[in-house]
Amino acid sequence: MSSAVPREVATSYLLWSAAIAAGIFDTVLSVVHAVSGDGSVHAGQLVLGVTLRIVAFLALAYLVAQLWLGRRWSRYALALVPGAFGVLALTVGPATWLAGGGSVTAALTDADVLALVIGASRIMHVCAVLGAVVFMFLPAANTWFRAPAARPAPVLAR
Repeated sequence: MSSAVPREVATSYLLWSAAIAAGIFDTVLSVVHAVSGDGSVHAGQLVLGVTLRIVAFLALAYLVAQLWLGRRWSRYALALVPGAFGVLALTVGPATWLAGGGSVTAALTDADVLALVIGASRIMHVCAVLGAVVFMFLPAANTWFRAPAARPAPVLAR
């Protein structure tokens, strides 16, 4: 069995990396938005929120590295935690708002540039996570993950 990482796993890895980057970008924008707002955000809450996000991004980066190394368990951890719960956390608020009669047109009209960029980064984040989950469970990825766990360092298939 080849130790070459299938394109599907490499694509999933890249999409997970994009999701992490989008999350970091969203964190920076959210801090800027909070600091430039009306001052209603407490500094302690802001520091705690950023700290929790940093810990989450580091944990996610570890799981993504394990995916690249072919650790089967990492696929399930990624699919469950950021794949299911993370996407749910990013979509429940907007879905609830829409179900409550919120207007996308009104929101877009009333939004400032920063809010639009934050929204776009969150959409990109969700799309990257959903794509990453799909790619890591495609047939070629399934075959590769079923291979013995003791393999040399993976390389990208040509």
